[in-house]
Amino acid sequence: MKGLCLAALALCAGFAAAPAAAKPETLLYSATWAGLPAADIAMRLEEGEGGYRSEIEIRTKGLPRLFTRFRGLGRSSGAISAAGFAEPLEYDAFYDLRSRKGKRISLRFLREGGRVIAERGPEDGSSSSNPPLPAAQRVGVVDPLTTVDLMREALRTGAARGRGFHIPVYDGKRRFEVEERGLTRERRRFGGKEEPVLHLALQLRPIAGFRPDGEEGSPDAAPRPLDVFFSDDAALVPLRLEVAIAYFTVVVELTGRCEGAVAACGVAAR
Repeated sequence: MKGLCLAALALCAGFAAAPAAAKPETLLYSATWAGLPAADIAMRLEEGEGGYRSEIEIRTKGLPRLFTRFRGLGRSSGAISAAGFAEPLEYDAFYDLRSRKGKRISLRFLREGGRVIAERGPEDGSSSSNPPLPAAQRVGVVDPLTTVDLMREALRTGAARGRGFHIPVYDGKRRFEVEERGLTRERRRFGGKEEPVLHLALQLRPIAGFRPDGEEGSPDAAPRPLDVFFSDDAALVPLRLEVAIAYFTVVVELTGRCEGAVAACGVAAR
């Protein structure tokens, strides 16, 4: 179950990278697992002057909260390239588990000899039982909070054409690939009304760091389908994510919006 929560942090954090607006807002999501309440999520992304900053809070509820007491806060910041793509510079994740409080993952994306490599920051709280992956697995990667922003850019630029595009992701412990399986235009019902959506079918392929003997456990290392639904308009708002974890499906769906910051919008109060 601990592995489930850590996987959910990576996936949901990436999913919640919503489009920036002239007036930034916090988007609210609800997650279910096997059809039961699993978590509340609040996310905010701000862009401007060639850079971006995103923040997400995840708090479990229902059975996941009973077994894990998991709560996570993620922050990511970086630059916007001339081509309009997000380039991460810093990523930090803070989380609590029932038996482990105040855990922190800290990544810094450094340029070395024409390449970008993810290195642990000085604030990283990972123990010696979780050594960093080999350098070859940390080159050219992005953090989870940047992942869906790159999906949106692939949709906007036409890089997502139903096959071929992929995103290398590193969350400070695990390395995986998000690979495209297909792209379709559909009509789906969200929030009580039917609307046109873009269905981006992906595969989440584990690469390294999936250790079942780790101190916090680890999710299954088998590849799994990942489906993300975006609004079929210029905003490309991520509306829903579906992924199988621990034999059941996790569904993350947009439920509302808030004008305040993540802390003010109150995941804990929902």
